[in-house]
Amino acid sequence: MTDVEHGLYMSLLGGVGWTAHTRKDSLIYIQALQRHGHKPLVEHFRRLNRLVRYMQRKKVGLRYVRLTPPLRLVLISDSAFRADEPDCLALRGCMVALFGKSEAATHFPSGAFNIIDAICQKQKKACRSTFCAERLGLLDGAELVRLIAFAFCELTLGAIGPAKIFELDQAGKLPMQIDCVIDAMPVLSALMKAEPKTPTEMTMIIPIQILKNLVENGQLSSITWVDTRDMLV
Repeated sequence: MTDVEHGLYMSLLGGVGWTAHTRKDSLIYIQALQRHGHKPLVEHFRRLNRLVRYMQRKKVGLRYVRLTPPLRLVLISDSAFRADEPDCLALRGCMVALFGKSEAATHFPSGAFNIIDAICQKQKKACRSTFCAERLGLLDGAELVRLIAFAFCELTLGAIGPAKIFELDQAGKLPMQIDCVIDAMPVLSALMKAEPKTPTEMTMIIPIQILKNLVENGQLSSITWVDTRDMLV
């Protein structure tokens, strides 16, 4: 691969990268190609060209609709883990969406929603299993959605300042509830136990307890399981 070809690859990949703000359907492929930006092969050129052709052929846009109160923030979190690479590749993805009043008679989020933010990136923390990747991905996503909830708090109540927002958060009384959705049943099972069993990776007991405390304190309203085939991320 010559320097000129490498430059052409990075130029096209950079252009495709800008579409990540609106093309959430291509986010995972963009991230995968960016991992090989330092030393791309001919195979990666072909994949990048294939992705560009797909994006040109399939037109996608975001349409924001008017939502009916009460509004809620929903985190949809998913992760992937592969142990056959030297660094045990772990990816995390999440989407934060604003939901309106549920159309069905259920407390689960449903109906129309507007995308607020979406992330797809390599997990920065060390992972040695799918359970670890899913749990860490959920915790990172929870921090993101709570930060967005703080912003909506000021949009709803006005400029009340960080001290008041912190007080409302600790009391579980932010004006907008937060729900989380995952497809990892082992993670949900561990959270539902009164006394979580110490996992094989013993350090994982601490993050599990953090998530349990967030739910018990009302900082997260719920954590719900959904079938993998119904996931958006």
